[in-house]
Order: sequence, then C-alpha cells, then structure tokens
Amino acid sequence: MSRVHLGVLIAIAVSLVGIGADSMLKAASRQPHALANRWFVAGIALTILFALGWLVLMRYMKLGTAGAVYAVASATLLAIIGVVFFDERLTPAEITGVGMALGSVALLARFTA
Repeated sequence: MSRVHLGVLIAIAVSLVGIGADSMLKAASRQPHALANRWFVAGIALTILFALGWLVLMRYMKLGTAGAVYAVASATLLAIIGVVFFDERLTPAEITGVGMALGSVALLARFTA
C-alpha cells in the first residue's frame, strides 16, 4: 500500500471519529446540563482522539491534501448517515456532487503519488 493510499485511509478513519465526536456533542447539547452528562464526556474523548488522528495523518499528507480528503470523506459519510439513519433522500444534484467529490480525491491520490 502506498503512502498516499494509507493517508486516505487514515483521513477516512479520522473523519469517522470526527463525525462521532460531533454526534456526541450534539446529543450533549440537547441535555438539561450540556456540560455534565455522558454524551459530553464521550464527545470530548472522541475530540481528543480526533486531534491525535490528525497528528498521525500529517505524517502522510500535506495539510491541503489532508483537508480536502477529510472534507470529502466527512461530507460523503454524513450523506450516507442521513440516508441510512434519518431516511433522507439525495437529489440527483447531490448524488452528482458526492460523485464529483469522490472523483476529486481519486485525482488527488493519482497525481500526488
């Protein structure tokens, strides 16, 4: 596995952790005591893990490339979560956008290798 491909896999993993952290913090914000509940603690723990993941990711990718891959991975995963867990429907334009975003990551991997 090439360094770029490993970087993309790490970026996707970091995205998953970031989405988990955001979800936990959203759940915490809905509680009467937003800073004193298990969701907040879980969200903070995942945020720390997210930051550590970024440190690892920076060893494998340039910051700009990592940011682009992270943004695309997060947006794609959030779209999937919306469809699977929240019964959202993607419009043809949104599906095209996700496809183009994935294509941009493929091009980055191809030309930065």
